[in-house]
Amino acid sequence: MLIRIRFCLFLSILFSFLTGHAGEHFRLYSNKPQVQAELVEIENRIPLVVRQTIARPIKIKFKELDKNSKIYFGCERELKNIETSIAARVNTLFKIQDISEIEVHTGYLHELQKNPHRQVCGASVSTHFARAVTHEIIHIFDASISPSADEIKYTKRYCVRRGPQGRSSSQTQTGLCKNIKRKWRYSNSVRFLNLDNWSTTRSTKNVLQQNALDPYVFTSARESFAVQAEAFLYDPTFACHKPGMSSYYSEIFNVEPLGGH
Repeated sequence: MLIRIRFCLFLSILFSFLTGHAGEHFRLYSNKPQVQAELVEIENRIPLVVRQTIARPIKIKFKELDKNSKIYFGCERELKNIETSIAARVNTLFKIQDISEIEVHTGYLHELQKNPHRQVCGASVSTHFARAVTHEIIHIFDASISPSADEIKYTKRYCVRRGPQGRSSSQTQTGLCKNIKRKWRYSNSVRFLNLDNWSTTRSTKNVLQQNALDPYVFTSARESFAVQAEAFLYDPTFACHKPGMSSYYSEIFNVEPLGGH
C-alpha cells in the first residue's frame, strides 16, 4: 500500500513538472533584471500561435552590434546620415539546445535605464525596444513553422498549371516558385510573395518603395515579412494602410488587427 502511494505521488509530481514546463516553453529572459518588465510586456503582445510554434525560451543578450555605441532610431539615422544601425539580430551561432538567443544593441539598455518613456521618432524608447525584439522573434517563428494544408494547396495550384494538351507545366522558373525548393517559410510562400508584390517589375518596386511604411521591407522577403508583422502587432494604422496584408497576418496569427477591420 505504501509503495502504491509513493508511486502515485511520484506520478503526480512528474505530471506537474511536465505540464508546468510545457507551459513555460516560450519565455523571454535576460541577465539584466531592469528590462524584465519590458520583456513581460513583449511576451503578452506575441500571438499565441507564435509562442506555441517557437516553444522554447529566448535569451535576450545586450551587445554592441555595430561601430555606434549609441542606438540611433529611424529618424535619427536620417538626420545623422547613418545608413545602418543594427538594432537586434538572432544569434545563429548560439548552440545551446532548445534555447534561442537574440542579441540587442546595448544602446537600448542605456536608454531604458535613463527613461523608457522618452518619446523619439514618434514612439517611446520602450516601444522601440519592444518592436526590435518582436521583429527578431518573428524571424525565429518564420524559420520554425511548417506549411498548413491550405498553404500547400494554394502553392501547388499556383505553381503547377495544365498545359494545352493537359500536361502539367511547372512554373518553377517564375521566381516565386523557386522558393518552394528551399525550406518552406511564410516569407517565401507564394501567397505572401504575391501579396507583397515581389513579382513586380523594378520600376513598379521603385514606386512602391517611395510609398512604403518602411523601406527596409525591400531588403528581402524575410525582412519584409518580419517588418510588416511587427507593424501589424504594434501600429494601429497598419490595417488602414495595408488592409490586404493586415488580413493576412490576422489569419496566420489568429488575432484581430489593432485598428480593427
